[in-house]
Amino acid sequence: MLWQVPALSLTAQAFLFTISLGEGTSTIARVIAGVLGFVSAVISVQLLQKIKWLERLDRRILEELEKKLGVPVLHAHPKTLATFVDTPANVFVGIPSSFLWSLGLALFGLTSLSVAIVASLWPSLLK
Repeated sequence: MLWQVPALSLTAQAFLFTISLGEGTSTIARVIAGVLGFVSAVISVQLLQKIKWLERLDRRILEELEKKLGVPVLHAHPKTLATFVDTPANVFVGIPSSFLWSLGLALFGLTSLSVAIVASLWPSLLK
């Protein structure tokens, strides 16, 4: 479910950009599509971050349970698990993917908002 959020959001963004930047689209349609694209990005980032937080919460609960039961800790943070098998993370693995996706979705959202603003204030620029 975690990675369905950005995939569906990008699909929605592509559809809305087609409308907002398409030839022959009315000004009001451009503004609506731009605002919807912005809203879609914001709610997608929020949902992605909430799902990621719930995942971290579950991992910590399971890690504590494993410690209390005296069984091997298999639900530790990935960096901790990597030390068990001596497999350090490289620079790309070290950056949280949910952060990068949230940043990318936020950029799409700001671009959509920019299209809505330009369409409402300077509609001739998009023709």
